[in-house]
Amino acid sequence: MSTTIKLQTPKHPKILIYLFLTEMWERFSYYGMSAILLLYLKAAIDKGGLGLNVEAATQITGSYKGLVYLTPIIGGLLADKVLGRYWAILIGASLMAFGHLSLAFTGLFYFYLGLGLLVLGNGLFKPNISALVGEIYSPENNLNELRESAFTIFYMGVNVGAFFGIATCGYLAEKIGWHYGFGIAGLGMCIGIIIFLLAQTELRKYVHSIKKEETKLTKTHLTPLDKKKILYITIMSIFTVIFWMAWEQGSSSLVLFAEKHADLNMFNWQMPVSWVQNFNSFFIIFLGLPLSRIWVNLEHKGKNPDNIIKFGFSTIILSIAFIVMIFCSYLVGGNVALPIWMFVVFYLILTIAELFVSPIGLSMVAKLAPQGYESTLMGVWLGAIALGFYLGSVTSAYIETVGYFLYFGGFAVVLLLAGFALFSLRKTLNNMLRD
Repeated sequence: MSTTIKLQTPKHPKILIYLFLTEMWERFSYYGMSAILLLYLKAAIDKGGLGLNVEAATQITGSYKGLVYLTPIIGGLLADKVLGRYWAILIGASLMAFGHLSLAFTGLFYFYLGLGLLVLGNGLFKPNISALVGEIYSPENNLNELRESAFTIFYMGVNVGAFFGIATCGYLAEKIGWHYGFGIAGLGMCIGIIIFLLAQTELRKYVHSIKKEETKLTKTHLTPLDKKKILYITIMSIFTVIFWMAWEQGSSSLVLFAEKHADLNMFNWQMPVSWVQNFNSFFIIFLGLPLSRIWVNLEHKGKNPDNIIKFGFSTIILSIAFIVMIFCSYLVGGNVALPIWMFVVFYLILTIAELFVSPIGLSMVAKLAPQGYESTLMGVWLGAIALGFYLGSVTSAYIETVGYFLYFGGFAVVLLLAGFALFSLRKTLNNMLRD
């Protein structure tokens, strides 16, 4: 008589729900505020804005977005060596709450104070909450095979928050007043802090670094393989600069383009222009989970594509989105008001490309980072996003100077070349992790 033993697949722990909701409300505030920032800066003074020209407005927006994703390098280092991830997240979230609430007040002092607090707070919060997910889904907790799936679900939380943040803050800002939009973003951040505080009991079951006796982290000796892993993460992060520079067009040049050329009239109601970029969040909410299941199934079959294949295809897929915009540029030349569905197609393709790189990159860093360097290397990953966002936002000021056709066409060509360049380096990069 033979006995068949059925191995049970581990399930996602309850703590993922808390982290999902914490990140959701933080991203509600971040994306809600970001969606209206450029429009607020260039809105006329008599309409409540700052009345800046496009070049100045995109420079401020680009600098803010760049710094928001650059300071995580320092925030990650502080968490790894001094604070620990739990306190870094809590302090960072509190600074961001004060930053958003500061923007709710009128006056340049409150405006720049708010941006400064958001930059500092995000530096502590962003790399550490992602590293926390990686720590929970570790081999020690027997959850490592669900790591990539967990990061995709976690990333859905990002975009659920982004969707409702852009919708709520965008509507309040454009229909009632800019500072109402900024204020509701602050409220969202406060809700996120409360949820994170409620998660402490669950966290202690999986995360050792919040126990008092283990808060001060010890120095870790780096092996030759550890150094190769750090180099691999750094190279892959640098590569994504091109991707994020192009992706940022969805929050900058596409919004400026839509403001002038999109038909936003829906059922005799004028849709806020800031809502255009919300198609991205909408599609991630519905596509994220099915794609995460595909990665898990392929992993079980031993057929899950490596990071380089996924990253390479991400740029090629994104280039198709810009080919769509080349066609839109041709129509605009004929003074045609573009139907909203054309923007929907752009953001759908952009979303698919994003799902091939962003949650995969977070999982990659969590998997490969040597012990004691998790948050620091998560900061390096986010630092590459910072550079891409800055370059993308600043570049968007020249969309009309260069011309729509050449502007969108340039991105399509560069993305295609980047994808094939990464494929050509696949063997070399994979050999770095051969051991």
